[in-house]
Amino acid sequence: MAASSSPMGSCSSSYVSPFLQPEFSSLPVMSLREKIFEKIKENRVTLIVGETGCAVEPSKALSSWFKVHILHRSVDTEQALMAMKIWKSRRKVILATNIAESSVTIPKVAYVIDSCRSLQVFWDFTRKMDSAELIWVSKSQADQRKGRTGRTCDGQIYRLVTGSFFSRLQEHESPAILRLSLRQQVLMICCAESKAINDPRALLQKVLDPPHPQVVEEALNLLVHIKAPRISTRGRYEPSFYGRLLASFSLSFDASVLILKFGDIGLLREGILMGILMDAQPLPILHPFGEEHLFTEYTFRYFGGDCNNIVKLGQKEMVLIGNLCAYQFWQRVFKDKPRLEHLKRLSRFDEMKTLTSLLLKIEEEWCSFHNLVQSSLHQVSEIYEDVLNSLHRFRPRFLAKCDGLPTYYDPYEFGHVCLLKSHRNGDRVVAADDEHEPSNETKKCCAVPFVASGHFQTINVAEKLSIIVKEMRVQLTENASDNHASYVDVEKLGRDSFFFLRESFPFDEASFGELSDVVTTGKPMLASKPISYVFDLQPPTDIQFDDYAATLRKCLHDINGCT
Repeated sequence: MAASSSPMGSCSSSYVSPFLQPEFSSLPVMSLREKIFEKIKENRVTLIVGETGCAVEPSKALSSWFKVHILHRSVDTEQALMAMKIWKSRRKVILATNIAESSVTIPKVAYVIDSCRSLQVFWDFTRKMDSAELIWVSKSQADQRKGRTGRTCDGQIYRLVTGSFFSRLQEHESPAILRLSLRQQVLMICCAESKAINDPRALLQKVLDPPHPQVVEEALNLLVHIKAPRISTRGRYEPSFYGRLLASFSLSFDASVLILKFGDIGLLREGILMGILMDAQPLPILHPFGEEHLFTEYTFRYFGGDCNNIVKLGQKEMVLIGNLCAYQFWQRVFKDKPRLEHLKRLSRFDEMKTLTSLLLKIEEEWCSFHNLVQSSLHQVSEIYEDVLNSLHRFRPRFLAKCDGLPTYYDPYEFGHVCLLKSHRNGDRVVAADDEHEPSNETKKCCAVPFVASGHFQTINVAEKLSIIVKEMRVQLTENASDNHASYVDVEKLGRDSFFFLRESFPFDEASFGELSDVVTTGKPMLASKPISYVFDLQPPTDIQFDDYAATLRKCLHDINGCT
C-alpha cells in the first residue's frame, strides 16, 4: 500500500482516503454481492468485519433468511455474545467493526467476510484535534480477522479486495504513538521520578518509532501553558502539583482537565462522573447500533424536553448530561434500596447472607426496564472510586468547597414508581436459545421522563458544562495548589450507609474537633499518618422507601431492651 495513504505519514493533514483513489473503484465488491448472500444462506454463522458493513441496516426482505447481530465498541460485548444463540430457523450474521480483531471468540463461525477496512482515530496536527478516517487495514490486522473462524469449527475467509491489491497493503498498522497528540504521555514522562527518563524530548526520540518532534513540542507547549510542568533554571521540565494530579487519573487528558474544572466550581462528584463518561464505552444509556432515533429517545428520557430550550448544548454535551442523569437515577432509585436493606439487616444482627448473584439478576432486569447497560454503570462506579482516591491523596484546595451532597439527592421529594408495559419486538429479537424461539415481548418502564429538568440540579450542571467546554476549547487555565493528603477508601464505605464524605484532614489531638478553612501542613503527608474524616448523613427519602425509619427505631429499641 502506498505510504501516502497512511494518516500518520507526516504531521500535515494531507491524508487522502484510499476510497477516493482509482484502484478502489475497480474492486469487485458489488459483483460479489450475490455470491456473498449465497454463502450466508449456506452457513449457520457468518461474520462480516468492516466499519462500512456495520453502518448498513439489513433490509426486512432478508430478515426471513437470517438474524443480524452487532459487535461494536458502543455495544456491550458480553451482552452481545450472550444474545448470539443459534436460531434453528434462521442463519446468523454478525456485523462487526475491528473489535473482532481482538480475542473475542464467537462460536461456530464458518465464514468471515472481511472488507479490509477500519475506522482509525488520529491526531490532526493542523486542526489540533482528534479526527477519524476510514483506512485500509494492514496484513497483520487482516490475519487477526481471519482468526475469528477455525476456532470452534472449520471455516473460510473471503476478503473483498483483489489478491494484487491485498499484496500492496502494509505489513503492520502504524504504531499508536504516531497517531496520538501525546499530551498525556508527555505529562507522565515529566512526572517520572528518575531524571534519566523524565525528559520527553530525549526519551521519545529513542523509541522504536519516534513521533515527529513537532508533535512532542506542541504537547510540551500546551502543558507549560496550563502550568502542568514548569521549566527549571536548568531548562528541565519539572511537574507541578497540578501536573502530578492530572497524571494520577486513569483517564484521557481532556477528561482529567474537565474533572478539575468542575471541582474548582464545587461540583466535583458531577465532574468526576462526566470525565469518566467522556471516555466510557459503552455508555450507561443503551445505544442500539444503527438506530440513532432510539438512542435519542432513550437519552431524552433522562435529559430532554424543556432542558434543551433552557440550556443550549451540542450533541456530545447533551449525551454526556443524559448519561450523567442516568447514572444518578440508578444510584438514587435502585442502589439506595439495597443499601437500606443492608442497614436493616445490620440493625437486626441478621446473618449476612450472600445475595450478590440474586441482586445482580434483579439489577439486570431493572436496567433493561430503563434502557440502561448494567456493566457500564458498574465500570463507571469503579473508576469513580479510583479518581476520588487520587483526589484525596493529593488534596487540591477545591476539595474543601466540594463538601455538599450529591446532586441526585435534590430534590428530597424525588421518587420513581415503575410503570411497566409489554412491547412487541417484531424482528428486533435480541436473544434466543438453541432449543426455543425467544419471546417476542419485552417489558419497559413507561413512567417517563425518568429525570425531569428540575431534578438533580440538571440545568445548573448543564450550564456549567456548556461554559467549561467553551473554556477548554479556547485554553486550559491554571489550577494552583500545593497540598497533599493521604489515600482514602472510606468514602465508598460511608456512602453505602448514606454517609457522604465532607472533609479529611490530618489528625491532631490538640486541635481535634476544630475544622480549619486552610490546610496547615506544608509537606506531603505519609500514608501512615492518622487522618480524620468528616461525614454528612443524608438518609434516603421516606417517599421512595416508605417509613423505613420506624423499622430501624424499633430494631434499635429491641436491642436496648435486651441489654
